[in-house]
Amino acid sequence: MKLVLAVVTSTVAFVAAVCVASPAPAPAPAPAPPATRPSPEQLHAIAFPLLRDKQYPKAAGPLEQAYKARPLAEQPRPLVLNHALLDIAMKTNAMRAVKDLRDYLGARETGDERAVDLLGTALFVAGREERMQETELYTAAEKQLEQSIKLVEKSRPGERKWGSEWKPETEFAELHAKRTATNKSFREAKQALRKALNEAQEAAAKVDRLEDKGAGIKKRVVAKRTAALEAALRESAEAEKRYAQQKTVVEAARKNLFEPTWSTDLAPIDPATPNAGRVTASTRPAKPST
Repeated sequence: MKLVLAVVTSTVAFVAAVCVASPAPAPAPAPAPPATRPSPEQLHAIAFPLLRDKQYPKAAGPLEQAYKARPLAEQPRPLVLNHALLDIAMKTNAMRAVKDLRDYLGARETGDERAVDLLGTALFVAGREERMQETELYTAAEKQLEQSIKLVEKSRPGERKWGSEWKPETEFAELHAKRTATNKSFREAKQALRKALNEAQEAAAKVDRLEDKGAGIKKRVVAKRTAALEAALRESAEAEKRYAQQKTVVEAARKNLFEPTWSTDLAPIDPATPNAGRVTASTRPAKPST
């Protein structure tokens, strides 16, 4: 019995010693709180006062993040329009603003004067680079602008929209007639320029062909070739002269263009007032019920 007690006592003492010598395991660290990203609405709220104060480079970061967070069709109106305003103000991505505003207005069944003004301004800014005016996107956006202007005009009987301004019908008719005339002159001048360019290129190509035939052997052949080459050179010089003169005509016609004025000093829309500058009453006939 004494032996058993001794063994038990020894075992208990050993276990106690081990417990004392071994440190208690450290508690598991608390899980880190999940990282949260600001929502598009929060990013827009950050960007808005910067846009309002014309601090466009600072506004670009949060507004671009908000813009990329969702497809354009799912973005709220203020963010679509404010992002387009930023593209216009920065003057580096005006064609993106043209595309976004064309798509936005094309999906609307009500007039939106603020969006119309932005699209007009975006086309004005992008159109400073003439090659942009020849693109399909630019042409489609111009057509959309005309359609969207008609929707807005239905909210103000007796007035017509001329750029960022509103004019009485009679004054608008005079302005529109002048615009039509100058646009016609410009189109005709550009058509004549393309014709003059083609003629100059054809005349230069004729000279090249004659020069490539070589000197020839017989005197009669040489004389005939020389006379043809001299005539081709005169024709080419005259064609180049006509082309240069027509370029001057085009530049003069461009300076005489009479277009509506679109303001580039547009204020952003406060996200808290999403309907600012929008015509709320439907101006399209209701779709027939099925």
